[in-house]
Formats: sequence, structure tokens, C-alpha cells
Amino acid sequence: MEEFQQVKVVSFDFGGTLAYETTDNSIVFQQILQKLGYKIEVDNIKEAMKIVRGWWKREKGERVWNEDAMKEFHERAMSKLGIPNPEKLAEETSKILPQKLDFKAYDDAKQTLKNLKRTGYSLIIISNVSSRRNLETYMEKAGLNGYFNALFASGSMGVEKPNPQIFHRAAKEMNVPCQAMVHIGDSYEIDYLGAENAGMMGILIDRKG
Repeated sequence: MEEFQQVKVVSFDFGGTLAYETTDNSIVFQQILQKLGYKIEVDNIKEAMKIVRGWWKREKGERVWNEDAMKEFHERAMSKLGIPNPEKLAEETSKILPQKLDFKAYDDAKQTLKNLKRTGYSLIIISNVSSRRNLETYMEKAGLNGYFNALFASGSMGVEKPNPQIFHRAAKEMNVPCQAMVHIGDSYEIDYLGAENAGMMGILIDRKG
């Protein structure tokens, strides 16, 4: 309990912690391509995306998933599907897709945030997501805008969890030491260990039961 007494800021992961995606990326991508004049079977899209995800996992290195990486992902997927001019189309699809994805807040999320806010904690999100703009879109879809003092999106910051830098930068912007922050997330390696290694308290949440 003594550890909690010094906590001023409560940080949350977004996807898998506060909200979950209710759409299928492959189906949404298929719908976008169809509107652009390309009718592709969803199974073919799933296979192309699986191949490109394998490429990203192998070649990622120090790269951070951001809007440029998403654009390249789309370009490679469309190239696998035999769609002409994939580079030009990827400019469009990578902007449209985040707007078409839907998210739903977990049943306990809003009340938990209200209770913490009422108690006097500052609330933030630290999420591995392509950009702050897209994070704001996803939060709006989930009905979670308005609860948070600050948002930290890895794609906009150039650093991802579990790198301690993203936690340190969030603490600095919130003007508190890491010991005054707690981070809650659904990944042991990315959220819990990331926070602990940054010098703050990590709390693991299990949404899979």
C-alpha cells in the first residue's frame, strides 16, 4: 500500500487492456480494395498479410511500427496480390484503414477510469500504435476520449515498449519521477517488464481469462 501512496500517474496500454478490436483487418482491407476497383478474395488477402507479417518480424530490427511502416506493409501486401502500382495505392489504403477499424471498450474500463479520475490520479496511455492520430481515432471508436491527460503513441515517438525510453519520456512529460507512475497492460514482456525495467510499478491484466 505504501507504494501506491506515492503514485500520481496511472498509465494504461490501449489494445487488449482498455479496448479490443471488433473488426477483421483482412475484411476491412478487402472492402477498401473493392472500393478502389480491385476484387480480391479475403483468403488471398489473409495469406498475403501473413507473408508480409513474417517479413516485418524478420526484418524489423530497430524499426518502429509507424505510419510509414504501415504504408510499406500495405505496399508489400498488394504487390503479393498482383495489384498494379502498389506504392501509389498504399498511400491511400494506409490512411483509410485506421478510420475503418472499430474498437469496443471492455465492460469495466470506463468505470475504472472514472473512479481513478475521481480519486485524483492523472491518467495517460502508452501504446505501441502507428501514430497518435490513429490512437485518438481508435479511442474515439471505443468511447474512451476525455479520460486522459496525455497520450503517448510509439509510432509518433520513435520508440516502442518495452524500451524504457518511452516510459521515461512519458514520466518526464508528466513531470513526475518513474516511481510515481504505475503502468497497466496485458503483455508480460511489453507492459509489465517494460514498466518495471523503467523503474515504475508494472501491473499485468489478464483479459483472456
